Amino acid sequence: MRDKHCLGVIGVIITVAGWMASNSAHFPAAYRMVAPQYVNSMQAFERMQEKGFVLKKGDRGFTEISEIIKRLVSKEPDLAVTEIRTLASGYTSLDLAEGKRLVDFLRLEVLSSRLPSQACEIGGLEEAIKERYLKVNVFLWGAVVFGLGILLSLISIFMKE
Repeated sequence: MRDKHCLGVIGVIITVAGWMASNSAHFPAAYRMVAPQYVNSMQAFERMQEKGFVLKKGDRGFTEISEIIKRLVSKEPDLAVTEIRTLASGYTSLDLAEGKRLVDFLRLEVLSSRLPSQACEIGGLEEAIKERYLKVNVFLWGAVVFGLGILLSLISIFMKE
């Protein structure tokens, strides 16, 4: 009897965890568990929308954002970024084969310890963050965990005492 109840409770807990993961857009804690670098970089990206914002080495999300920026704009593979300053932010339209598309852009000043500061305009940084750090399909894993929780709950219901 006790095993049956324990299995049922575990099933309910796993079901709730799976549901939260499947709906992770509403539960940032779910993203923090499975993709902490994504959460850190998105928090930094949101703060970078303000003109004059400075992201410094040691700030949350700096490592992730600077890595992406190095990949997108730098010709120096070992560029040591020390600070990223937002000069402007907004939206611009791109002409693609499927039509026009609005893309967010940031005009940034990238400071390095070895090179003079570089001003650059980066479009689609949010997509680059998702592509780089959100490798886990949270919805799929949430659905699998949810199904496992339901299965355990059903097993506990039909277990003989």
